[in-house]
Amino acid sequence: MDRKVSAFQALNSTHEEVGDDKDFIIRYQKDGKDPNTDSSESESESTSNTYNYARQPQSLLPPLGSDFGDSRPKIRSVSSFSSFSSSDLVTFSSFDLENVSYFTDYVILKLRPNDKLLIKGNYRLSIDTGSIKLDSVVISPDSGIIEVNSSSLAALPVIYAHRDDVTIKISSWFDGSEKIGDLYPQLKRVYENESNGSMRRFDSYSFTPVMHTCGDFGTTIPYDWSKTLSSLSTECRSHRNSHVLMIGGKNSGKSTFLRLLLNKLVSSDSHECVQVMDLDPGQTEYSLPECISFTTHRKPIFGMHYPFRDDDSPQIQSFLGFNNPQIQPMNYMLQMRRLIGQVSDKYPLLINTPGWIKGFGVEIFKELTSNLHITHLLFFSNSERREDEQSVLGDLIFDNLIRISGFHIARDASVTRYSSVHLRNFKKLSYFHYDRINDVFDFNPLLSKSPYKISYSASDNLTELLRNPGISLVTLIDANRNINPDDTYECIEFQVVGIFLLTKEAFQILLTRLISQGKLLHTQRFPNLAVDCIDALGEVDMEFKGLGLVHSLNTDLELLNIYTPIDVAKLASQLRTLNYKLILIKGKPDFPVEEIYPQKIYQSSVPYLEQQETNPKVPYVTFNTNLGKGGKPVSVRRNIQRRNLH
Repeated sequence: MDRKVSAFQALNSTHEEVGDDKDFIIRYQKDGKDPNTDSSESESESTSNTYNYARQPQSLLPPLGSDFGDSRPKIRSVSSFSSFSSSDLVTFSSFDLENVSYFTDYVILKLRPNDKLLIKGNYRLSIDTGSIKLDSVVISPDSGIIEVNSSSLAALPVIYAHRDDVTIKISSWFDGSEKIGDLYPQLKRVYENESNGSMRRFDSYSFTPVMHTCGDFGTTIPYDWSKTLSSLSTECRSHRNSHVLMIGGKNSGKSTFLRLLLNKLVSSDSHECVQVMDLDPGQTEYSLPECISFTTHRKPIFGMHYPFRDDDSPQIQSFLGFNNPQIQPMNYMLQMRRLIGQVSDKYPLLINTPGWIKGFGVEIFKELTSNLHITHLLFFSNSERREDEQSVLGDLIFDNLIRISGFHIARDASVTRYSSVHLRNFKKLSYFHYDRINDVFDFNPLLSKSPYKISYSASDNLTELLRNPGISLVTLIDANRNINPDDTYECIEFQVVGIFLLTKEAFQILLTRLISQGKLLHTQRFPNLAVDCIDALGEVDMEFKGLGLVHSLNTDLELLNIYTPIDVAKLASQLRTLNYKLILIKGKPDFPVEEIYPQKIYQSSVPYLEQQETNPKVPYVTFNTNLGKGGKPVSVRRNIQRRNLH
């Protein structure tokens, strides 16, 4: 039977002449010459399905600082909504370019009181004299070097002179992230800025001051936000066991407010660290793609945050395999409870939630307030109607309610907007193109490199599986028992998987359970597949190592080719002891098609195809970004099946 080859595999010309090479575990495969409309967004507030969970509320700790008698929540803020409008946005700098001194890879700027500086690009900042406010955090010469990743994907950090004149050194920081547009053209302008007239002097730097309105905007803090940030940070310093839960609709400013509060707390002298629970897999801030997380932080974050780059902050990542909690709500609740179990009362806890305030979103809030002592509940809303809040807050348990205005930018405002799909693709591509050794990003196509090879066992015999140090199991959490094992190629090639380690004893328990429940599918030459197994996976302890992108299967040599930025040498050493087993878990994340058919590879093949008198055009693939006036790209409908029929 002829082996079907995926497009992802066919595009890589790597030869796999490895001979009798089954004694290795993981090895780098050398190069031949080398010594849309987001369906989750449209469904996220649907209330057509209801989910009922048996809640077991824990006895709450005494409320901080006061006795509320009947334990009803205390209303901290009543209708203190700011009259925010798009005209309040900070959209350009206001300082004199004559106060800039230019050097090879850095500039020296002098700011006067009331000056503000908006910079686009990556840069390193240090203060020579005076002090500044960077997104409300005071930075002085003692603060050392501050790294800032400032792009159009989020509000640009704003620099203000703090009281007196200040002298700032801003150095170039080329880490490769600015080249993401080479692979993913939709994001080619996220770091670019105007380059004309006097601004051309910044062409050799990794950053450019924003001197005119161009669609970007800086971090804007409304009055009631500033007031709430001040009072909350004071209370969190006084009571280290404060738990702050933030709820509200989409794009209401929860993530921005959390980061501002986090920066205020870690920048003070009284806190060693702050805990953050990031529970929104659709818009991850502190989590890996398709994950939720519990992290601790000891230093402020300015601009884009890469959790995989922050080795100094302890973190626990829980892999869901989906960007929408509603796809597998029971698994989401299970993973969230595990994160709750990591919370310490020694430090403040900040919780960010999905932008749902109806349906399943309320169930998430109930679970959190039942299992954590929520001292402050922040409700982001622009509604003055109390009846709108009752369905959200009615069954929640908390000490203090703080109503705060949501940060909504008018649709007709002239600002650069990127969709949630663009943001997710940025996070995925950044993760897989990160060079952990050199701490840089390489956005050359993955297909231009060779993948790692991991051996797998094609046996379903427990004894043989325990002796094999490679992949023991591939689980498809988005599939049922009707899947044909012969379709394994289509199931896992060009798919993102979670890489997990578990002890030999835990694996024995898991495998026995899967076999007894008829959820283990076995076919000769293929890795073992487990389906419909969320419950079984939830009953064993596993260590999440990171994400991988499957390149292809080699069934002749029983190898799985995979791209991953994790430390595979450390992983291989653990597997060689035979005390741990390796399994892969596949959910249903989308991946940019630009990775499977990069424009760079296409363009390099066109001359050859034309020479062979072959039509170089690829069906269903276009790189044309000039859609004409009124034109727009058509997204693929991913939720085409009816809900009641699958």
